[in-house]
Amino acid sequence: MSKLLPIILVVVVLIGQGVVAFLFVPSAAEVAAAANGEEAAPAEEEHEAADAHGAADAHGGGHGDEAAAHGDAHGGGHGGGHGDEHAAEPHETTEVDLGGFKITVFQPAANTTLFVDFHLSGTVKTAQAGEFKHLYEANQFKFRDQVNVIIRSSGMEDFTDAGLGLLKNQILEKTNRALGKPLLISVAFPEFSFIEQ
Repeated sequence: MSKLLPIILVVVVLIGQGVVAFLFVPSAAEVAAAANGEEAAPAEEEHEAADAHGAADAHGGGHGDEAAAHGDAHGGGHGGGHGDEHAAEPHETTEVDLGGFKITVFQPAANTTLFVDFHLSGTVKTAQAGEFKHLYEANQFKFRDQVNVIIRSSGMEDFTDAGLGLLKNQILEKTNRALGKPLLISVAFPEFSFIEQ
């Protein structure tokens, strides 16, 4: 028994050191959190938070405190639904009305006159819709003048293009320049017709 006593003592000391190390030495996640300036959470709370976060990703929100902590990012819990989640997405777009146009285009080379009648719409990021509306109203006459110049300087091949691609690109570029910021993402012609005389 006297020979076993030193071995038992060494084993007890080693186990004691392991327990002390487990209790006081931070985990890798706690070290990373401290490096990021966040308050380190105990291992059990961290595990529960990870489980709750996984549930929030799967169901559109968390439960209890986790729902409050992650509500904005995950739809605000079960009550928020997916509608709120999509409303907060930065890539959501809103359609804006850019007005109707009736423009007469004289083409001296062909000695013909074109009567171009169209409606113009565009898309902006939902988060920037208010800013776009303000800038559009402040620069509406400049915008309409730019569209008139583009249509009057275009040829028959531009009007007969199935997608009206060149006109769309030119109007998009000139509109964003007139607004002073590239808020408009795309333009479309919900209605477009022309008559040659």
